[in-house]
Amino acid sequence: IALHNHPNEWFVRQARRVLAERSARGQPLEESRKALEALFVRETDPALKLRALWSLSAIGGLDDPFLRRLLDHEHESVRAWAIRFLTDLLPLDTVFSRRIGADVDPPADLRAKFTAMARFDTSGLVRLVLASTLQRLPVNRRVELARSLLSHAEDALDHNLPALIWTGLIPVADADAGALATLAADCRLPGVVRLIARRLGEDIDTRPAPLDALLAANADRPEEYRSQVVAGLVDALAGWRKAKKPENWDVFQ
Repeated sequence: IALHNHPNEWFVRQARRVLAERSARGQPLEESRKALEALFVRETDPALKLRALWSLSAIGGLDDPFLRRLLDHEHESVRAWAIRFLTDLLPLDTVFSRRIGADVDPPADLRAKFTAMARFDTSGLVRLVLASTLQRLPVNRRVELARSLLSHAEDALDHNLPALIWTGLIPVADADAGALATLAADCRLPGVVRLIARRLGEDIDTRPAPLDALLAANADRPEEYRSQVVAGLVDALAGWRKAKKPENWDVFQ
């Protein structure tokens, strides 16, 4: 355990590897677990806390009650890793935004905690981890968390967050396009508004109601959002020779 205070990261990784190998062989590591927990509590340096946390994970020494307490930790990196450890075993969408295997629905109180963190946590790192968690939730559970993530105007120019949130929302278009339209109505990330408008615009002939709802909801919003709706529709209809005029187009204009 003393190696986890060592300044050389190589030694720290080696110590973690040795503990993981002992755990895999079924050797008793209760003393190591207690020592690592004590190290986590004692240290004030976030880097050392994370070393202890990662080592606890390597030996199977983390449980839900312990991790849930860390969701309110003062350091953003600890909160972010607690979210990861609580969700890492949930199934993940493929690169084509499809789910292989059965969904796993996290407990309602944990989903509520994540939603509250997405809205009120001031850390962009925490919101980034929560955005990546969208792809692990059942599709019908994503809108609630996404709505909170989309409420942060300060994330509009972030390099990763808008794209990551949208990636988690792609399957929602097929499952509940109406819900996707409601997200765009109060979304504070203009780039995501454009992506939602593009996706709903692709179904303008076969499923016009969600797009009409989107147009009506954005009719009185600031120009930065209205222009993104138009840009999204331009993207959706590129190459089309003719498309039916949306019922609420005049309202939107």
